[in-house]
Amino acid sequence: MFMKLLEVENLIQEWNFNYMKVFVDCGHDHVLMKRMIPYWNKCGVSVSPLPNGCDVHLSFTHFITHTNLPKVLRLDGVYYDCATDYTSRNSNLDASTKIANGIIYQSAFAKKWCYRYLSDNETAKTDIIYNGINPMWCGLHIDNDIFDILLISNWRRWKRLREMTEVFLEFKRTTSDKVHLHIIGNHDYKVDDRCITYYGELSHEDSKHLFQIADASMHIAKRDWCPNSLIETLGAGVPVLTTDAEGGAKEIIRIVDESFICSGDNNENEKLYQYTDEYNKLSINAKNNLINSLNNCKMNKYRSCHKLQFNIEYVAWRYLRMLESVCQK
Repeated sequence: MFMKLLEVENLIQEWNFNYMKVFVDCGHDHVLMKRMIPYWNKCGVSVSPLPNGCDVHLSFTHFITHTNLPKVLRLDGVYYDCATDYTSRNSNLDASTKIANGIIYQSAFAKKWCYRYLSDNETAKTDIIYNGINPMWCGLHIDNDIFDILLISNWRRWKRLREMTEVFLEFKRTTSDKVHLHIIGNHDYKVDDRCITYYGELSHEDSKHLFQIADASMHIAKRDWCPNSLIETLGAGVPVLTTDAEGGAKEIIRIVDESFICSGDNNENEKLYQYTDEYNKLSINAKNNLINSLNNCKMNKYRSCHKLQFNIEYVAWRYLRMLESVCQK
């Protein structure tokens, strides 16, 4: 089901980055950095919070410290909510884009929108590198007599928790089987239902069991770049349902097996007010297609296949390739 470890190990053996030292100012504590550093260390690459003696400067979202080092910028995405002054909010991202020697985008969708809202840097090297995690990071799947659905996110209105809860409640009414919805993360929206459990914020360690028992998940946020929660869910072998709305989730789900893109939600020309009910409303068609896909998952007991693009060792190698490329004369 999962890619052969030999494929990654062969890449690791070919690593030769001449003991590169990387200065990271913004993003040193990012979850992706914490996952990559052990693999960088294996091939002699070190990370420093200070620029002295470093070979290259890496920063997430924007540069904080002025250096004369070659610079790689890892962009999450951009601000675009029409209810805000998104031009001002994007100013730091734009200034950093202009001076970067290399730019890493989280997805093709993120790259497209960065090009739309930020200055064009024609001289920068660019690459699209998805977020990553170890396959089966939580342990093997635990089967039981309940169909368990897991939702996890850094919840904001446009993550559409309300809409996914409505989908679950309707799905529950369509089946006589035992079903349960598990929701991880802090939020204000709650429904009093014995088949829904709210856990609040959980550590990776404390959330492992929920990923192990999960039979399906949903991620239907529109215009999300490359959510770590989605990569973590797929890495646990959990099938993920998304919609055909524009965003990184649809792009990622197209790559994996045994996950679903449900039609009826695509509206690329809508007004971009992320936090409104109108923006986040699910069409009846999209809702029905999500319910049908949940029933499909329940009936067939699918497990998702972890792809090379999302393996953290491969992701770490791709980052080092970009860092090395901007250091070359």
